[in-house]
Amino acid sequence: MQVIIYPPLAYEVDGELRGVAPDVVRAIQAEIGDTNKIYAAPWLRAYEQTQTHERQALFAIVRIPKRENLFKWVGADF
Repeated sequence: MQVIIYPPLAYEVDGELRGVAPDVVRAIQAEIGDTNKIYAAPWLRAYEQTQTHERQALFAIVRIPKRENLFKWVGADF
């Protein structure tokens, strides 16, 4: 299954997720002592797992009114 990647926001090099978004996530992880691996997944699977499983995060997602109450958002309110 193909994972859509959006450089420079997020992309893979030799199986490692890189880009602006993963860098921000890793910085947050460092602050809170989280050592979990970040990985790319097909959009629909990642979206559904984030809503149905505990301790899941989805990043580089567009914040729209329809999604507002589905997630706990991190970052500035716009």
